Amino acid sequence: MSLLSFVWALVGVLCVVARGGREAPPDAEVSRKPVVGIWSNEADEPFRKMMLMSDQATSYVLRSVVDWLRRSGVDVVPLVFDQSEEEIIKQLGEVNGLVFQGGHAVLNSTQAEWRLWMQRTSFVYEKAKALNNEDPGSLPVFAICQGLEVVSVLEGGPSILTRSGDTDGYFLTEFDPAESEEGKQSVMWTSAPPDVKKFLQDDKSTTHFHQWQVTKANFRAKGLDQKFRLVGANTDPEGNVFVSAFEDRSAPPWLFAVQFHPEVRPSQVDTRLRRSIHSLQQESKALQYFGDLFASQVSKSLHRFSDPATDRTKLVEALADHLEGDRRARTIQGKAWDMRYFEFNPNFPPNAPLPPSQHSEKEKNQIPLFASSGPEGRPDSRNDCTNGMDTEGKCLQSGSDLGEKERETATRIVKSAKI
Repeated sequence: MSLLSFVWALVGVLCVVARGGREAPPDAEVSRKPVVGIWSNEADEPFRKMMLMSDQATSYVLRSVVDWLRRSGVDVVPLVFDQSEEEIIKQLGEVNGLVFQGGHAVLNSTQAEWRLWMQRTSFVYEKAKALNNEDPGSLPVFAICQGLEVVSVLEGGPSILTRSGDTDGYFLTEFDPAESEEGKQSVMWTSAPPDVKKFLQDDKSTTHFHQWQVTKANFRAKGLDQKFRLVGANTDPEGNVFVSAFEDRSAPPWLFAVQFHPEVRPSQVDTRLRRSIHSLQQESKALQYFGDLFASQVSKSLHRFSDPATDRTKLVEALADHLEGDRRARTIQGKAWDMRYFEFNPNFPPNAPLPPSQHSEKEKNQIPLFASSGPEGRPDSRNDCTNGMDTEGKCLQSGSDLGEKERETATRIVKSAKI
Protein backbone atom coordinates (compact mmCIF):
# COMPACT_ATOMS: atom_id res chain seq x y z
CA MET A 1 0.00 0.00 0.00
CA SER A 2 1.36 3.40 -0.95
CA LEU A 3 1.69 6.14 1.66
CA LEU A 4 -1.08 8.16 -0.04
CA SER A 5 -3.47 5.18 0.01
CA PHE A 6 -2.71 4.58 3.67
CA VAL A 7 -3.45 8.23 4.52
CA TRP A 8 -6.82 8.15 2.72
CA ALA A 9 -7.75 4.88 4.44
CA LEU A 10 -6.87 6.41 7.81
CA VAL A 11 -9.00 9.48 7.05
CA GLY A 12 -11.94 7.21 6.23
CA VAL A 13 -11.59 5.36 9.53
CA LEU A 14 -11.37 8.61 11.49
CA CYS A 15 -14.52 9.93 9.80
CA VAL A 16 -16.46 6.82 10.82
CA VAL A 17 -15.13 7.09 14.40
CA ALA A 18 -16.09 10.78 14.52
CA ARG A 19 -19.65 9.84 13.66
CA GLY A 20 -19.95 7.34 16.46
CA GLY A 21 -18.79 4.35 14.44
CA ARG A 22 -21.84 4.55 12.21
CA GLU A 23 -21.61 4.32 8.45
CA ALA A 24 -24.41 4.64 5.92
CA PRO A 25 -25.26 1.41 4.11
CA PRO A 26 -23.50 1.41 0.70
CA ASP A 27 -26.72 0.55 -1.14
CA ALA A 28 -28.83 3.19 0.61
CA GLU A 29 -30.50 5.98 -1.27
CA VAL A 30 -28.78 9.08 0.08
CA SER A 31 -31.17 12.02 0.32
CA ARG A 32 -29.95 15.42 -0.76
CA LYS A 33 -31.24 16.90 2.50
CA PRO A 34 -32.05 15.44 5.92
CA VAL A 35 -35.65 14.24 6.07
CA VAL A 36 -37.83 14.96 9.10
CA GLY A 37 -41.05 13.10 9.80
CA ILE A 38 -43.93 15.04 11.36
CA TRP A 39 -46.20 12.87 13.49
CA SER A 40 -49.76 13.58 12.35
CA ASN A 41 -52.55 14.69 14.68
CA GLU A 42 -55.95 13.04 14.98
CA ALA A 43 -58.61 14.78 12.88
CA ASP A 44 -61.61 13.88 15.02
CA GLU A 45 -65.13 14.64 13.79
CA PRO A 46 -65.74 17.85 15.79
CA PHE A 47 -62.42 19.24 14.56
CA ARG A 48 -63.13 18.25 10.93
CA LYS A 49 -66.52 19.94 11.07
CA MET A 50 -65.23 23.08 12.72
CA MET A 51 -62.29 23.41 10.33
CA LEU A 52 -64.33 22.35 7.27
CA MET A 53 -61.96 19.49 6.52
CA SER A 54 -62.72 16.61 4.19
CA ASP A 55 -64.93 13.94 5.76
CA GLN A 56 -62.32 11.39 4.65
CA ALA A 57 -59.48 13.04 6.58
CA THR A 58 -58.27 11.05 9.57
CA SER A 59 -55.23 13.15 10.46
CA TYR A 60 -53.46 16.38 9.60
CA VAL A 61 -50.07 18.10 9.62
CA LEU A 62 -49.73 21.83 10.23
CA ARG A 63 -48.45 23.83 7.28
CA SER A 64 -46.69 26.26 9.63
CA VAL A 65 -44.52 23.45 11.01
CA VAL A 66 -43.74 22.19 7.50
CA ASP A 67 -42.64 25.66 6.39
CA TRP A 68 -40.62 26.23 9.59
CA LEU A 69 -38.65 23.03 9.07
CA ARG A 70 -38.09 23.59 5.36
CA ARG A 71 -36.71 27.07 6.06
CA SER A 72 -33.99 25.33 8.06
CA GLY A 73 -33.01 23.26 5.04
CA VAL A 74 -34.63 19.89 5.70
CA ASP A 75 -37.20 17.93 3.72
CA VAL A 76 -40.40 16.83 5.39
CA VAL A 77 -42.65 13.78 5.24
CA PRO A 78 -45.86 13.08 7.16
CA LEU A 79 -45.88 10.12 9.54
CA VAL A 80 -49.56 9.22 9.49
CA PHE A 81 -50.55 7.89 12.90
CA ASP A 82 -53.27 5.44 11.82
CA GLN A 83 -51.23 3.40 9.36
CA SER A 84 -49.86 -0.01 10.35
CA GLU A 85 -47.27 -0.31 13.10
CA GLU A 86 -45.01 -2.16 10.66
CA GLU A 87 -45.06 0.81 8.28
CA ILE A 88 -44.44 3.25 11.14
CA ILE A 89 -41.41 1.24 12.31
CA LYS A 90 -40.04 1.18 8.76
CA GLN A 91 -40.43 4.94 8.39
CA LEU A 92 -38.77 5.67 11.74
CA GLY A 93 -35.73 3.83 10.41
CA GLU A 94 -35.70 6.01 7.29
CA VAL A 95 -36.26 9.58 8.52
CA ASN A 96 -33.47 11.58 10.14
CA GLY A 97 -35.64 13.29 12.73
CA LEU A 98 -39.11 13.30 14.29
CA VAL A 99 -41.40 16.20 15.25
CA PHE A 100 -44.34 16.03 17.64
CA GLN A 101 -46.29 19.09 16.50
CA GLY A 102 -48.77 21.27 18.36
CA GLY A 103 -52.40 20.21 18.29
CA HIS A 104 -55.74 19.88 20.05
CA ALA A 105 -55.45 16.35 21.47
CA VAL A 106 -57.28 15.51 24.70
CA LEU A 107 -54.44 13.60 26.34
CA ASN A 108 -56.47 12.23 29.24
CA SER A 109 -59.57 11.35 27.19
CA THR A 110 -61.22 7.94 27.38
CA GLN A 111 -62.73 8.28 23.89
CA ALA A 112 -61.64 5.43 21.63
CA GLU A 113 -60.25 7.66 18.87
CA TRP A 114 -58.06 9.62 21.28
CA ARG A 115 -56.94 6.44 23.03
CA LEU A 116 -55.75 5.08 19.66
CA TRP A 117 -53.84 8.28 18.86
CA MET A 118 -52.22 8.34 22.30
CA GLN A 119 -51.34 4.63 22.12
CA ARG A 120 -49.72 5.11 18.71
CA THR A 121 -47.91 8.23 19.93
CA SER A 122 -46.59 6.33 22.95
CA PHE A 123 -45.47 3.54 20.61
CA VAL A 124 -43.55 5.98 18.39
CA TYR A 125 -41.99 7.77 21.36
CA GLU A 126 -40.72 4.52 22.87
CA LYS A 127 -39.35 3.42 19.48
CA ALA A 128 -37.54 6.76 19.13
CA LYS A 129 -36.05 6.33 22.60
CA ALA A 130 -34.92 2.81 21.78
CA LEU A 131 -33.31 3.90 18.50
CA ASN A 132 -31.39 6.67 20.26
CA ASN A 133 -30.31 4.39 23.10
CA GLU A 134 -29.02 1.86 20.59
CA ASP A 135 -27.46 4.42 18.26
CA PRO A 136 -27.13 7.87 19.92
CA GLY A 137 -28.34 10.72 17.74
CA SER A 138 -29.85 8.46 15.09
CA LEU A 139 -33.35 9.98 15.44
CA PRO A 140 -33.46 13.42 17.11
CA VAL A 141 -36.91 14.53 18.31
CA PHE A 142 -38.38 18.04 18.58
CA ALA A 143 -41.62 18.46 20.56
CA ILE A 144 -43.77 21.59 20.24
CA CYS A 145 -46.52 22.65 22.69
CA GLN A 146 -48.81 19.60 22.71
CA GLY A 147 -45.66 17.62 21.93
CA LEU A 148 -44.02 18.74 25.19
CA GLU A 149 -47.20 17.83 27.05
CA VAL A 150 -47.28 14.39 25.41
CA VAL A 151 -43.66 13.65 26.37
CA SER A 152 -44.37 14.83 29.92
CA VAL A 153 -47.46 12.62 30.23
CA LEU A 154 -45.65 9.58 28.83
CA GLU A 155 -42.79 10.08 31.29
CA GLY A 156 -44.71 11.33 34.34
CA GLY A 157 -48.35 10.29 33.94
CA PRO A 158 -51.50 12.34 33.14
CA SER A 159 -51.55 14.07 36.53
CA ILE A 160 -48.40 15.98 35.63
CA LEU A 161 -50.54 18.43 33.62
CA THR A 162 -52.45 21.34 35.15
CA ARG A 163 -54.70 23.94 33.54
CA SER A 164 -52.96 27.07 32.34
CA GLY A 165 -53.98 30.62 33.07
CA ASP A 166 -54.59 31.30 29.38
CA THR A 167 -57.80 33.30 29.40
CA ASP A 168 -57.42 35.31 26.19
CA GLY A 169 -56.59 32.54 23.72
CA TYR A 170 -52.84 33.22 23.75
CA PHE A 171 -50.10 34.98 25.66
CA LEU A 172 -46.53 36.08 24.94
CA THR A 173 -43.46 35.48 27.10
CA GLU A 174 -39.69 35.77 27.02
CA PHE A 175 -37.37 32.79 26.65
CA ASP A 176 -34.65 33.20 29.26
CA PRO A 177 -32.91 30.41 31.20
CA ALA A 178 -31.06 32.93 33.38
CA GLU A 179 -32.66 31.69 36.61
CA SER A 180 -31.00 28.30 36.23
CA GLU A 181 -27.30 27.53 35.84
CA GLU A 182 -28.32 24.25 34.26
CA GLY A 183 -30.49 26.06 31.73
CA LYS A 184 -27.67 28.43 30.83
CA GLN A 185 -25.43 25.44 30.15
CA SER A 186 -27.97 23.65 27.96
CA VAL A 187 -27.30 22.91 24.30
CA MET A 188 -30.50 24.76 23.41
CA TRP A 189 -29.13 27.96 24.98
CA THR A 190 -25.36 27.77 24.49
CA SER A 191 -25.75 27.09 20.76
CA ALA A 192 -27.68 30.34 20.20
CA PRO A 193 -25.86 33.36 18.72
CA PRO A 194 -25.63 36.46 20.99
CA ASP A 195 -28.20 38.48 19.02
CA VAL A 196 -30.66 35.57 19.16
CA LYS A 197 -30.22 35.30 22.93
CA LYS A 198 -30.78 39.02 23.29
CA PHE A 199 -34.05 38.94 21.34
CA LEU A 200 -35.34 35.80 23.08
CA GLN A 201 -34.91 37.50 26.44
CA ASP A 202 -37.42 40.13 25.34
CA ASP A 203 -40.76 39.79 27.16
CA LYS A 204 -42.67 39.27 23.89
CA SER A 205 -40.44 36.83 22.02
CA THR A 206 -42.44 33.56 22.16
CA THR A 207 -46.11 32.67 21.61
CA HIS A 208 -48.19 30.31 23.76
CA PHE A 209 -51.59 28.84 22.86
CA HIS A 210 -51.70 26.02 25.41
CA GLN A 211 -54.50 25.25 27.85
CA TRP A 212 -52.50 22.62 29.74
CA GLN A 213 -48.98 22.93 31.11
CA VAL A 214 -46.35 21.35 33.36
CA THR A 215 -45.50 23.36 36.46
CA LYS A 216 -41.92 23.41 37.71
CA ALA A 217 -43.11 21.72 40.90
CA ASN A 218 -44.72 18.84 38.97
CA PHE A 219 -41.69 18.55 36.69
CA ARG A 220 -39.54 17.82 39.74
CA ALA A 221 -42.13 15.86 41.73
CA LYS A 222 -42.61 13.40 38.85
CA GLY A 223 -38.87 12.92 38.42
CA LEU A 224 -38.59 14.48 34.97
CA ASP A 225 -35.68 16.59 36.20
CA GLN A 226 -33.68 13.36 36.46
CA LYS A 227 -34.28 12.55 32.78
CA PHE A 228 -34.35 16.01 31.23
CA ARG A 229 -32.49 19.27 31.68
CA LEU A 230 -34.87 22.13 32.51
CA VAL A 231 -33.93 24.88 30.07
CA GLY A 232 -36.55 27.54 30.68
CA ALA A 233 -39.64 28.41 32.71
CA ASN A 234 -42.26 31.14 32.41
CA THR A 235 -45.22 32.56 34.28
CA ASP A 236 -48.74 32.39 32.85
CA PRO A 237 -51.33 35.22 33.16
CA GLU A 238 -52.50 33.84 36.52
CA GLY A 239 -49.02 33.73 38.00
CA ASN A 240 -48.37 29.99 37.64
CA VAL A 241 -44.74 29.08 36.89
CA PHE A 242 -44.60 26.46 34.15
CA VAL A 243 -41.91 24.64 32.17
CA SER A 244 -41.35 26.29 28.79
CA ALA A 245 -38.43 24.17 27.53
CA PHE A 246 -36.38 21.11 28.36
CA GLU A 247 -33.90 18.81 26.63
CA ASP A 248 -32.64 15.28 27.09
CA ARG A 249 -29.59 14.89 29.34
CA SER A 250 -27.59 12.76 26.91
CA ALA A 251 -24.75 14.26 24.89
CA PRO A 252 -25.77 15.31 22.38
CA PRO A 253 -29.43 15.59 23.43
CA TRP A 254 -31.75 13.46 21.31
CA LEU A 255 -34.87 15.36 22.42
CA PHE A 256 -35.74 19.05 22.57
CA ALA A 257 -39.15 20.18 23.85
CA VAL A 258 -40.71 23.65 23.99
CA GLN A 259 -44.14 24.73 25.25
CA PHE A 260 -44.22 27.75 22.94
CA HIS A 261 -44.55 27.74 19.14
CA PRO A 262 -41.23 28.52 17.39
CA GLU A 263 -43.04 28.37 14.04
CA VAL A 264 -45.34 31.28 15.00
CA ARG A 265 -43.97 34.82 15.29
CA PRO A 266 -45.55 37.04 17.98
CA SER A 267 -46.07 39.79 15.40
CA GLN A 268 -48.23 37.36 13.39
CA VAL A 269 -50.45 36.76 16.40
CA ASP A 270 -50.70 40.18 17.99
CA THR A 271 -51.18 42.93 15.44
CA ARG A 272 -50.79 45.50 18.20
CA LEU A 273 -47.05 44.83 18.21
CA ARG A 274 -45.40 47.58 16.20
CA ARG A 275 -41.95 46.28 15.46
CA SER A 276 -39.40 47.91 13.19
CA ILE A 277 -38.11 46.12 10.13
CA HIS A 278 -34.91 45.32 12.01
CA SER A 279 -36.88 43.97 14.96
CA LEU A 280 -39.03 41.82 12.66
CA GLN A 281 -35.88 40.40 11.10
CA GLN A 282 -34.51 39.61 14.55
CA GLU A 283 -37.82 38.00 15.51
CA SER A 284 -37.69 35.70 12.49
CA LYS A 285 -34.04 34.84 13.06
CA ALA A 286 -34.53 34.11 16.77
CA LEU A 287 -37.45 31.73 16.29
CA GLN A 288 -35.92 30.06 13.23
CA TYR A 289 -32.88 29.35 15.38
CA PHE A 290 -34.77 26.47 17.01
CA GLY A 291 -35.40 24.96 13.58
CA ASP A 292 -31.74 25.44 12.67
CA LEU A 293 -30.64 23.79 15.92
CA PHE A 294 -32.82 20.78 15.18
CA ALA A 295 -31.63 20.66 11.56
CA SER A 296 -28.02 20.57 12.76
CA GLN A 297 -28.86 17.53 14.89
CA VAL A 298 -30.81 15.61 12.23
CA SER A 299 -28.06 16.21 9.67
CA LYS A 300 -25.87 13.86 11.73
CA SER A 301 -28.34 10.99 11.42
CA LEU A 302 -27.37 8.31 8.90
CA HIS A 303 -30.90 7.04 8.32
CA ARG A 304 -31.73 6.78 4.62
CA PHE A 305 -34.62 5.63 2.48
CA SER A 306 -33.54 2.15 1.40
CA ASP A 307 -35.89 2.17 -1.58
CA PRO A 308 -36.10 5.39 -3.66
CA ALA A 309 -39.75 4.58 -4.38
CA THR A 310 -40.55 5.12 -0.70
CA ASP A 311 -38.91 8.54 -0.56
CA ARG A 312 -42.02 10.60 0.15
CA THR A 313 -40.37 13.99 0.37
CA LYS A 314 -41.88 14.87 -2.99
CA LEU A 315 -45.32 14.48 -1.44
CA VAL A 316 -44.96 17.63 0.61
CA GLU A 317 -43.18 19.36 -2.28
CA ALA A 318 -46.27 18.68 -4.39
CA LEU A 319 -48.50 19.91 -1.59
CA ALA A 320 -46.55 23.13 -1.43
CA ASP A 321 -47.05 23.61 -5.16
CA HIS A 322 -50.78 23.07 -5.49
CA LEU A 323 -52.47 22.67 -2.11
CA GLU A 324 -52.25 25.42 0.44
CA GLY A 325 -54.53 23.67 2.91
CA ASP A 326 -57.66 25.18 4.38
CA ARG A 327 -57.05 28.65 5.70
CA ARG A 328 -58.29 30.07 8.97
CA ALA A 329 -57.40 33.72 9.48
CA ARG A 330 -58.95 35.95 12.11
CA THR A 331 -58.42 39.26 13.83
CA ILE A 332 -60.04 39.34 17.27
CA GLN A 333 -59.16 42.20 19.61
CA GLY A 334 -55.88 42.74 17.84
CA LYS A 335 -55.02 39.03 17.61
CA ALA A 336 -54.61 37.39 14.23
CA TRP A 337 -53.07 34.30 12.76
CA ASP A 338 -53.33 32.11 9.72
CA MET A 339 -53.85 28.39 10.27
CA ARG A 340 -53.34 25.96 7.40
CA TYR A 341 -52.94 22.22 7.35
CA PHE A 342 -52.49 19.17 5.14
CA GLU A 343 -55.04 16.36 5.47
CA PHE A 344 -54.21 12.65 5.20
CA ASN A 345 -55.90 9.27 5.16
CA PRO A 346 -53.87 6.02 5.23
CA ASN A 347 -56.30 4.42 2.78
CA PHE A 348 -55.05 6.72 0.01
CA PRO A 349 -51.57 5.23 -0.63
CA PRO A 350 -48.89 6.31 -0.35
CA ASN A 351 -50.50 8.52 2.33
CA ALA A 352 -51.58 10.80 -0.49
CA PRO A 353 -53.05 14.21 0.29
CA LEU A 354 -56.80 14.49 0.09
CA PRO A 355 -58.41 16.93 -2.35
CA PRO A 356 -59.02 20.44 -1.04
CA SER A 357 -62.19 21.07 0.93
CA GLN A 358 -65.15 21.95 -1.28
CA HIS A 359 -66.20 24.76 1.05
CA SER A 360 -65.78 28.28 -0.26
CA GLU A 361 -63.56 30.86 1.43
CA LYS A 362 -66.74 32.75 2.34
CA GLU A 363 -68.08 29.70 4.20
CA LYS A 364 -64.77 29.24 5.99
CA ASN A 365 -64.67 32.84 7.10
CA GLN A 366 -68.14 32.54 8.64
CA ILE A 367 -66.96 29.96 11.16
CA PRO A 368 -65.90 31.54 14.48
CA LEU A 369 -62.43 30.65 15.67
CA PHE A 370 -63.59 30.71 19.27
CA ALA A 371 -66.78 29.12 20.62
CA SER A 372 -69.38 31.56 21.89
CA SER A 373 -70.08 31.45 25.60
CA GLY A 374 -73.36 31.22 27.44
CA PRO A 375 -74.10 32.09 31.08
CA GLU A 376 -71.30 31.51 33.62
CA GLY A 377 -68.75 31.08 30.85
CA ARG A 378 -70.06 27.67 29.77
CA PRO A 379 -70.08 26.90 26.03
CA ASP A 380 -73.23 27.96 24.26
CA SER A 381 -75.55 24.94 23.98
CA ARG A 382 -76.00 25.62 20.27
CA ASN A 383 -72.35 24.73 19.74
CA ASP A 384 -71.84 22.24 22.59
CA CYS A 385 -71.48 19.07 20.48
CA THR A 386 -68.44 17.11 21.62
CA ASN A 387 -69.21 14.32 19.16
CA GLY A 388 -70.10 16.56 16.21
CA MET A 389 -73.42 17.46 14.55
CA ASP A 390 -75.66 15.72 12.07
CA THR A 391 -77.00 17.28 8.86
CA GLU A 392 -79.82 18.94 10.82
CA GLY A 393 -77.45 20.60 13.24
CA LYS A 394 -78.31 18.28 16.13
CA CYS A 395 -75.64 16.89 18.44
CA LEU A 396 -74.55 13.34 17.72
CA GLN A 397 -74.80 10.88 20.61
CA SER A 398 -71.93 8.64 21.63
CA GLY A 399 -71.39 5.71 23.95
CA SER A 400 -68.24 7.38 25.25
CA ASP A 401 -67.48 6.86 28.92
CA LEU A 402 -66.07 10.36 29.29
CA GLY A 403 -66.90 11.93 32.63
CA GLU A 404 -68.74 15.25 32.69
CA LYS A 405 -65.63 17.18 33.68
CA GLU A 406 -63.56 15.56 30.92
CA ARG A 407 -66.36 16.17 28.42
CA GLU A 408 -66.40 19.88 29.25
CA THR A 409 -62.63 19.98 28.90
CA ALA A 410 -62.76 18.17 25.56
CA THR A 411 -65.47 20.52 24.32
CA ARG A 412 -63.49 23.59 25.21
CA ILE A 413 -60.24 22.35 23.71
CA VAL A 414 -61.80 21.06 20.49
CA LYS A 415 -63.89 24.16 19.90
CA SER A 416 -61.17 26.69 20.63
CA ALA A 417 -58.72 24.67 18.49
CA LYS A 418 -55.56 25.56 20.31
CA ILE A 419 -52.85 24.54 17.86
